[in-house]
Amino acid sequence: MLDEVVMSAAEMGSLVFAPSLVVFFMGALVGQGCVARPAVPSSASAPTLQAAQPAQAMVVGTIHKDHLVQPEYPLAVLGGALRAFEPDLVLVEIRPSAFEVGQYEDGPFEMTYVAHLAEQMGVQIVPIDWWKEAQVGAPTPKLTEADMERFLAEVTPLVAAMDLPPSFLQAHSDRATRAIVMYLNAQARFFGGNADWYERQAWFHRYTGQAIEASQAKRIMAFVGNQHRPELVMYLRSLGPTVRSPLELAAELSHTAKNDTAPKAVVDRWEAGVARMERRNEADTDPLRGKLSGKIAYFKDAIRLKGKCCKEREP
Repeated sequence: MLDEVVMSAAEMGSLVFAPSLVVFFMGALVGQGCVARPAVPSSASAPTLQAAQPAQAMVVGTIHKDHLVQPEYPLAVLGGALRAFEPDLVLVEIRPSAFEVGQYEDGPFEMTYVAHLAEQMGVQIVPIDWWKEAQVGAPTPKLTEADMERFLAEVTPLVAAMDLPPSFLQAHSDRATRAIVMYLNAQARFFGGNADWYERQAWFHRYTGQAIEASQAKRIMAFVGNQHRPELVMYLRSLGPTVRSPLELAAELSHTAKNDTAPKAVVDRWEAGVARMERRNEADTDPLRGKLSGKIAYFKDAIRLKGKCCKEREP
């Protein structure tokens, strides 16, 4: 929800005026020793030793409300990717506190769709998002006119390289990854970093590590807003899994019926989520009062279209 309320996460161009992002990573060294082995009697059969297969992970970058306007990246592609990869652990961009009580609208609308399909497949689902409601709508740092001109000169070609809204292939391309990482770097340098983004991304990583350790999963699939993808990929690699690109699924996904409607249970959950968001948007004591109108509007579009693409894109 924070992405959509604060900075329309899928519309990366708007990030020019909403600084928030950056990347870090870790490495580790492991020593190896030798021990003497007892002799094995010749009559005994030597045991067959098989190395443990490393876990495999895949991070799918989603585009939030733009799944409703990008014909080359509708919701059905997410479902096709889920079925093709066959994970035993699915991570979604929803806060744990909301997920536990079934308020999936806490995340972007595609997370409800992914969570439902994973439930139907009997796959374990773990929410990994984190943000404070007090952060929503907080003012962004101001730059001098000269610094803003330099910032825009640096990031404008990066935004152009992001192919907005991206298709599935564009979202996961090396070109998009470079543009996102370089954009985050520019934001960190010009705006002195962004504590809210650092904190949120750190919790993404923390929850991811905890989920993998607790589940001992061997096939991990994360669905997060595309600007979160490069950092989560790097963190997953530091934990040990082999991280595969969603582009490996492109051939299988080419056969996906891309204009399928969402299951009725998903549409019902969107409707229930809209009702809750509308109540929050009007409640005097709610920290999100008046800040959910845009999200409510596109959830209603999703309900009207039953999750199908495509509605006319707003200017």
